[in-house]
Amino acid sequence: MKNPPKSDHFAQFNKVAAIDGNVIKNRSKDVAVCYRLHLPEIFTMGEPEFDLIHSDFLKSMMVLPEGTVIHKKDIFKQKIYDSENLLKETYLQKSTAEHFKGRVYINHDCILSFILPEIPTLRKSYDKLSILSKKNTLAAVEDIEKFINSVEQSISVINSSNLLKAEALTEEEIYDIILDEYTLFKDEIGDYVSDGNDFRIGENHVKILSLRNDGQQKDGILNNCVLDRDRSPDGSKFFRSYCYPLALDFKKDHIYNQFIFIEDQSKVKKTLELNSKRLGSSRLLSRKNRILADQNSLFLDSVEKDNVKIVRMHTNLVFWADSKEELKEINNKVSGYYSQMDIIPYNNSHFDRDYIYMANHLGNGALLPVEETFLSYLDISLCYFTTETNYKSDESGILFNDRISNIPLYTDVFHKPYEKKEILNRNYIIVAPSGGGKSFLSKNKLRQQIENPLNNTVVLNVGGDDKLCRMYPDDTIYFEYKEGQPLYLNPFWIYNSQITTGKIEFLTEFVGLLWKTGEELTNDEKSSLDKIVIKFYDIDGLAIDDIDADEDNRTYKVRNPHNNSLPIFYQYLIDNSEKIKEETFGLFKLDSLILNLEKYAVGMYSNLFITGEPQTFESKKYVEFELDNIKDHPILFPIFGMIISDLVFNTMWKKDESEKDFFVDEAWKVLEKKGMVSLLKYLFKTIRKFDGSVGIAIQQITDLLPLGEANEAAIIGNTGIKYILDHREVLGDVPILQKKLSLSNADVSMLLSIKNNTKPSATDPLAYTEFLFKKGSTNAKVLRLEVAKPCLAIYESDKKKLKTFNTLYDYHKKQMIPAINSYIEVEVEKTKKITDFVF
Repeated sequence: MKNPPKSDHFAQFNKVAAIDGNVIKNRSKDVAVCYRLHLPEIFTMGEPEFDLIHSDFLKSMMVLPEGTVIHKKDIFKQKIYDSENLLKETYLQKSTAEHFKGRVYINHDCILSFILPEIPTLRKSYDKLSILSKKNTLAAVEDIEKFINSVEQSISVINSSNLLKAEALTEEEIYDIILDEYTLFKDEIGDYVSDGNDFRIGENHVKILSLRNDGQQKDGILNNCVLDRDRSPDGSKFFRSYCYPLALDFKKDHIYNQFIFIEDQSKVKKTLELNSKRLGSSRLLSRKNRILADQNSLFLDSVEKDNVKIVRMHTNLVFWADSKEELKEINNKVSGYYSQMDIIPYNNSHFDRDYIYMANHLGNGALLPVEETFLSYLDISLCYFTTETNYKSDESGILFNDRISNIPLYTDVFHKPYEKKEILNRNYIIVAPSGGGKSFLSKNKLRQQIENPLNNTVVLNVGGDDKLCRMYPDDTIYFEYKEGQPLYLNPFWIYNSQITTGKIEFLTEFVGLLWKTGEELTNDEKSSLDKIVIKFYDIDGLAIDDIDADEDNRTYKVRNPHNNSLPIFYQYLIDNSEKIKEETFGLFKLDSLILNLEKYAVGMYSNLFITGEPQTFESKKYVEFELDNIKDHPILFPIFGMIISDLVFNTMWKKDESEKDFFVDEAWKVLEKKGMVSLLKYLFKTIRKFDGSVGIAIQQITDLLPLGEANEAAIIGNTGIKYILDHREVLGDVPILQKKLSLSNADVSMLLSIKNNTKPSATDPLAYTEFLFKKGSTNAKVLRLEVAKPCLAIYESDKKKLKTFNTLYDYHKKQMIPAINSYIEVEVEKTKKITDFVF
C-alpha cells in the first residue's frame, strides 16, 4: 500500500486515500480497479476487426452493474529513441543504432479503470469546496468485493478476445501514472494556476477541449471505424479508428480521456418519459422545443425497440505546451483533428476545467459533474474509444521499422510465432515486381542472419553480388562456378548409415534429371528408380509403398553405407542390369539411363562430382552460391542447384542447435529449370522438422505456375510468412496474388495503401520502402524498411552502383569500411565524384 507525497497542489486535487494492488480507494468513498489495456497495432485491422473489437468492448461492459463509471485514459507522450535495445557489435549494427538514435516518436499507454462511486449517480453540483475538500470513510468491504468480482468478469471477457488484453496495474505503476499526470511528466510538482484563460501546471500552459453534448457531434450514424481516404487509393478500402485523429495522429504530448457512466436504466427511462411529456406539451411554443421533443421521443423509441443500455458519456482532450504561442498553434491543429471527426469541441472555461482536470486523474472519474455528460447508448459511446496502439517490437528477430515514425522494431519470424502456433512452419516468400525491392529487403534479412550467432544460412543467387561475404569474410563463403573445376559435391553421400524417404525422393529426381533433362518422369519410371535406389543402398525395412509417405524424414538403416557416389551407382546399374530389368518387369529403359549417366560418371562431366565425403561448411555461418554464369546452361544449372542443396542440408542437419535458412533469390529464374521444382517441394515440406526455413523471392505469383498445381500448392501451403512489396504498378496481378496467397480483403487494402518514399523531401525527409508482412493466416501489417547509409552501400544491387562500389573497393585496397564511406560520399550524399578516387 502506498500513499502519494504531500504538496499544496497535490493535496488539493489528489483524492487518493490508498493504493492496494490494482485498487485505488479515495477520500470520496469511491473505489477504482485499474488495468493496462493492450490494443491491436495501428493500421492492422479491417472493418470486420473494428466491428469485432467494438463487440468485445460491448460484451465486457454489459456485465458491469448499474452505477459503474468506466474511465479509459490514453496517454500519448513524446519520447526520444535511444537505440538501447539495438545490437551494437558489428560495424553495420553500430551504424544502424547511430542512425536511429535521437528520433522522436509518440509512446502510447492505455489505462482502463472501473469505478464504484460513493452514490450510484454522478455528482450534480459544481460546489468546488464540497468536492475538493470532502473527507469520508471508505465504502463497505462487502460492496467493494462485489464490485471487484463484476470487474473481473468484465476483464475475463476482454481477455477472451483475440484483439484485446488487459493486465492489472501494480501499486508502483498506478502511483507513477497519477504522479506523471499531476506533474505533466516533469520531475517536480509545479504550481497550479487556473485563472480565466490562464491555465498552467508548473511551467506548462494547458488546454482542455471536451465533448459534453451530443449537439457537438454531427447528426447521423456513428461508426467505430472510418475510411482512410489517404491510404485507400485505386478504389480499395483502408480503415482507421474513428478516434485516430485524437490518438496517434496527434503527434504532441496529450491525454485523451473517455468516460462512460452506466445509468440506472429504470430511473433514466422514467426521467426521459417525463421530459418527453413536458416537451410534448410545449412543442408549439418554439421550434427548439419541437426538435427536442422529437429527439427525445426517437431516443425512447429506440431504447424500447432495441433493448439497448443507456449511459452517460463524456470525452476530453488535454494538451500542453511551453508557451501560450505554441499552445495556440497546437490548439489550431487540434481543432482540425476534431473537424475530421465532425465534432465541434467545447472549450472548457476556468469554471468547469478544474472539475474535469480533477476527474481525469486515475480513480477520480466518478467526480465528473453530470453537467459535463450527455445521454447515449452504450454501443454508440464505445465508438469514441481508441482501439489502436503503436507498433510492437518483439524481443529479437529481423529489424524493420514502424509505419508512423520509422522507429526500429524487431520482428520475430522464427521462434515465438512457431512456438505459439501462429505459423505451422517458418518458410517465407518475397514477392515484388522487377525493381520493386526484393533484393534490398532480402539482403537486410540475410545480413542480420549473418550477425546472428545461432543462424546458418544458405543462399542460391542468380545475378547477385558478394558484398555481404566481403563484409564478413570470417563467417561466410562465396561460391561461383568456374568451368573445368570440380564442385566437391557428392549427391549420393549419406551420414551415419541412415537415409530418409525424403532423401530417396531427392535422389530419384536427381537421377531422373541427369537421365531425361527437360522431361518429366513417368509414374513407371519414378517407381522403378525408387526401387533401384532402395536396392542400391540395401535399405532395411523399407517397402516401395513407403516412399510417398507424408512423413518425409522417416529414417531407415542402410546395410551398405559405402556405395555413396555417382560412379559407383553407375557401375551398380551395369553390374545388376539383368536383375533390375527383371524386377521392373522389362518396363524400365535401363540402357537409356546408363547411356545418359555415362558422361557424368566417367565422361566429360565426371569432374563435377567427387566419390568421397563432400566439402562441408560447418565452420561457416553463411554460404552463397552464385549461379549467374550458368543460369542458361540446360544441364549444369539445375544439377548445380540440386546438388548444392543436398550437400548443404547434409551439413546443416549436423548443427542441431542452429537456426537454418535456405534462400533462393530470383527464384523465378531457378524455377524454369528442371529439378528445382522437386527440390523446393522437398525443402518446403521437410525443413521445419530440422528447425529451419526456406524462402524464395519471385517477381510475380504466376512465376510459380511452372511448378504444376500440386507442387505449387505444396510450396504455398507450407509458407507461413509472406513479404509482399508495392504492387500499385501491377494492379492486374493483385487478384491472382490474393487468391494464391489467401489474402483477406483487409490484407489487400493494406497492400494497396503502401507508399514508398525513395526520394526524401522537406515534408517527408525519411527514405523508406513499405511492404505487407503477413504472418500466419490472420496477422498482417505494413512495415517499413529504412536503413543506415552504410547498409545502403551493402544492399544496393544496381549494376552501375555495384561497379562504382567495386572501383572504390579496389582503390581502398579491398578494405570494406573505407570503401563504404567513400561510396556514401559518391552515391548517397553526392559530395564527391568517383573521379576523386580514380587516377
